[in-house]
Amino acid sequence: MICRQFTVVALLVLSQLLLSSQGLFAQEPSSAAEKKDPAVLKQIQGMWTITKGVNQGQAMSEEELKGMHVLVKRYMVITYDRADQERYRATFKIDSSEKPVQINMTSMVKGQPPANAAGIIKVENDRWKICYALPGHPRPNEFESTDTDHTMLFVHERLQKAKPKDEPLNE
Repeated sequence: MICRQFTVVALLVLSQLLLSSQGLFAQEPSSAAEKKDPAVLKQIQGMWTITKGVNQGQAMSEEELKGMHVLVKRYMVITYDRADQERYRATFKIDSSEKPVQINMTSMVKGQPPANAAGIIKVENDRWKICYALPGHPRPNEFESTDTDHTMLFVHERLQKAKPKDEPLNE
């Protein structure tokens, strides 16, 4: 009887582990380019500060950007405000076979339905930039944001000292 109970409990635990791991595997690379060339993905991992932001052609002020930081962990990007409160979360996929490198993001913002955004990224040493279209608009071709193109542009620089949030995500 004890053996049977143990088997039932073990099967329940195993099934829960398998079900919860599906979220992990859903974020794994799916395109041949990601599997073949993960260099860009590796380069953007870590904690970053936002040094420049442009929202649909309007430059964000120093005050707006002050203290904002971004964590890139595996296939997820999370933006925090100066009080370390999460403001944005998205999973993403990269296609480094395209020039410029393309990124496709799916937002995971609490209280809002998922939304897809297509963009481009460029990595230069300890700096990277991303330009992406707001949901429902075409992927940008240039690293610029104008008042008519419905895009966002951000420049990030690597933080030398990691913040407390720079730890593995509970996946």
